[in-house]
Amino acid sequence: MFTGTTQKPNIGQGSTNQFNGWFVTTGYAFTLGRDIAALAQKLEKVQASCSSGYLALTTRVQSLEESMKNQLANTTTQFNQALSDRVHSLEQSIKNELTNTTTQSNLALSARVQSLEQSIKNEFTTATAQFSNDIQNLRLMLVSRLTPLAFGVDIAAHASMKCSLKKRDRPLPVETMKIDDYLYAEEQFCSTDNATCLYLQSNGNLVLYQTSTLQVIWTTNSGGGDCRSFVKMQGDGRVGLYHYPYGVAEWVTPVFRGAELTFQKNGHLCLKMQSKIAEGQDGNCLWTTDLIAAPV
Repeated sequence: MFTGTTQKPNIGQGSTNQFNGWFVTTGYAFTLGRDIAALAQKLEKVQASCSSGYLALTTRVQSLEESMKNQLANTTTQFNQALSDRVHSLEQSIKNELTNTTTQSNLALSARVQSLEQSIKNEFTTATAQFSNDIQNLRLMLVSRLTPLAFGVDIAAHASMKCSLKKRDRPLPVETMKIDDYLYAEEQFCSTDNATCLYLQSNGNLVLYQTSTLQVIWTTNSGGGDCRSFVKMQGDGRVGLYHYPYGVAEWVTPVFRGAELTFQKNGHLCLKMQSKIAEGQDGNCLWTTDLIAAPV
């Protein structure tokens, strides 16, 4: 660059070489500047291209990071869900096994308890029945022994006699002795509450007594029989006591057709018409043990 007036170079013979050198130098400088400018432009383009590539690379990296995060989140969620499902399945399996085991144990325990309860009930029932039989036998023995003391009946003839059990074709009567009901020796006919019983002793004596005190309240005083004696409610409304050999009754009530022998609330026996018995009221007796002179 030149300032001021432009001076032409003094071209002379001696300075020709100097000018040529300057011109060449100037050309080189111009070319170099142009190349430098071109390089700068290329550098700018490279920089712009690198900036664009960097941005694209950054965007790609961010996209990959986001994709990896999403995949990782999905994988974690699926893993957690699978783990939760597995844990829940194991818990349910354990609960089911525990429930089944507990149920089986409870059933076995309940069955064992029921078996023990039933066994205890059976043993208690058997023991109670045996005790009841023992008490009843004791009462009958006491009645047999006390009756002679109360009524002066001589039982020496049958004291050592043991009556064998007889086969019955109908059950023992209870509360009411109906037509064709009967008692064998050493059998008894009792009220519903078992408070009072009519007992046929092995000597053929018929005794009405209170079971709680063994107090005799009435008797036929008909000793002299044996194990073959029996009492029967006959079809003509009479109660008859028979000794072997059977024939005329040893003791008998009056005839009241349609009557049956039943207990009163006071423990005495009463011959009453069947229709009156059905009413369930005391009284209306055609015959009763209350009319017999006996200790009360």
